[in-house]
Amino acid sequence: MIRSASHLTELRVWYLKLPYLPGDESLSIPSLLTLVLLGAEVECKLDLPNLQTLTINSSTVSKSEADPLIFPSLTSMTIIKGGPDGLLHIRAPKPLILDIMIFDTLSLIPTLNGIMNHVILLGHLSIRVLRLTTREINPQSLTDFVGKILHLEEVEFHGLISRPKEFFDDLAGPPPSAKTQLINKKPICTSLKTFRLHIPPIASSTAEKAMMKWFRKAVEARKKGMYPIEEAFYWKTDLEIWVPVL
Repeated sequence: MIRSASHLTELRVWYLKLPYLPGDESLSIPSLLTLVLLGAEVECKLDLPNLQTLTINSSTVSKSEADPLIFPSLTSMTIIKGGPDGLLHIRAPKPLILDIMIFDTLSLIPTLNGIMNHVILLGHLSIRVLRLTTREINPQSLTDFVGKILHLEEVEFHGLISRPKEFFDDLAGPPPSAKTQLINKKPICTSLKTFRLHIPPIASSTAEKAMMKWFRKAVEARKKGMYPIEEAFYWKTDLEIWVPVL
């Protein structure tokens, strides 16, 4: 049925398997622009030359390094729940917006590590915008992930209730009064132009004040240095708008 829909532009596969096709044939839908996988298993080849948006929610893609899925037009990908198995063998040459929405810490860190070690560091995805939605994350894990994405231009954090002070310190970089051995140390994300921080209403006022203090301090430090962040905003819940942090 799917293969007969030659003019399909959006496909949602929920709790189904797309099996391996006889003769190593591909599932080809040139018109498809949006693909959503929810609890799905993808075993067949996908020929989707014009796919622009991909959502992977608790799904797996059974491909290999020798036989990856190549999406030449992909510009936006969302990862929800689950581990990194769904995207380890995806290749997307265009600059990408990556949304990661995972609230379970036990699956978040393996997912981030998998994306970093098997996707980003190998150059399979070129991420320009990162939107991370989670509640708690170890500051070092946050720095290790975000700080290693080359050419990252925009970051947006949603839902954080933990206090990742060390991350904001790394974002700010060493202060002018730093010791000699730190003079050549750069802040993380030197290409960053825009940063947005959304602190949820459930966070304590103490946590919110602390994060805003560190955020503001990092933006001020970058403004005085060689790698200024051009736009920095926080979400003002009562007004429901983004407000400049400085």
